Amino acid sequence: MIARAIDSYQSMVALDDTPTILNLSWTQDERPFIQPDISAVIQQTLHLETETGLPEIYRYAVTDPWGDMTLRQAVKHFFSLAHDDFSLSCGAGVISLLAALAYLSQGRRVAIIGDVYPDYPWYLRQAGREPYHMAPGSEQDIGTAMCAVGADMLFLERPGLLNDDYGDLVKLRQLCQRLAQRGMLLLIDESNANYCSPTYSAVTLLGEMPNLIVLRGMSKGWGLGGLRVGLCLCASELQARVRQTLPPLLNASLSLRIAANILALGDSTAELRAQITRHKRQVLELFDAQPLVAASSALPYWFLGPEMGEALEARGVKGKHHLCWRGGDAAITLLRLSVPLLPARMARLQHCMTSYSDSEGTDGYR
Repeated sequence: MIARAIDSYQSMVALDDTPTILNLSWTQDERPFIQPDISAVIQQTLHLETETGLPEIYRYAVTDPWGDMTLRQAVKHFFSLAHDDFSLSCGAGVISLLAALAYLSQGRRVAIIGDVYPDYPWYLRQAGREPYHMAPGSEQDIGTAMCAVGADMLFLERPGLLNDDYGDLVKLRQLCQRLAQRGMLLLIDESNANYCSPTYSAVTLLGEMPNLIVLRGMSKGWGLGGLRVGLCLCASELQARVRQTLPPLLNASLSLRIAANILALGDSTAELRAQITRHKRQVLELFDAQPLVAASSALPYWFLGPEMGEALEARGVKGKHHLCWRGGDAAITLLRLSVPLLPARMARLQHCMTSYSDSEGTDGYR
């Protein structure tokens, strides 16, 4: 059976580092590399809220139930959009958007390209749809294959966890155009795209693609998962259809205000991206004697076989078992580790992996 990603955390006792464990099961040291300081922006927003009588706390946003009025200008600024020809609807994180949009397809199947997080296939099944796995191929082949299996919507993650086959906007535009000619939708989960420049986003194609839906979040990169803000940006023509499946009022007004102020900063993760590149290179050099599965170049992860978990924990390093769905009930399991970004955490990883002499055994590690 397919399991949701959230289920993989149920056996985890703690997510922070301990005196004996460097916990690389998720990212937890990214915010120091974000400029301007988003913690200061959040504190300023909260201070203004308390000083002005808690207006956002008392606000029942029935006149802005999907957060469009609150976030539109900040979104335009962040993605450098010169037009208003797009629809914006907010959800409680990307996961709520995926759950709601599982009902969007009018066909019996939804095509999914590549190895993806298991959540969307799981929600498709709850919605009575069948997720149909497809390997990446030419734009013409994808459309033909979708017609053959009765799929009217295509889903992909961008960048994908293990590859970025549609990172190029020209290639993505061609795919979107091919699907539009057949009356098919393209749904893109860009949760991981926070690790890329805003110019990377497929949001920049809105206004020219009538069949495009792009999901964005605040968790990756910024580490603001507690805000529970996800953005569903789509062609204006799709607004009514999307909002028929997406419940209104999913977000606290204060959360939307904080999100707007963060987006208004523009590209704040340039130094974070540079630090990921630097430290990811060091990690790969440190593990060069052990076969690795590389994450997409922008992402702060690397992968080992799941059987290496116990050996790593014996050295004081903890990873997380990560499921990638690849059709039906099939999945691959990898041991995912996050690149430590703070110098002290990177030094601790290096110490853990080099503090054992050859006589004690290195288990294939350098």
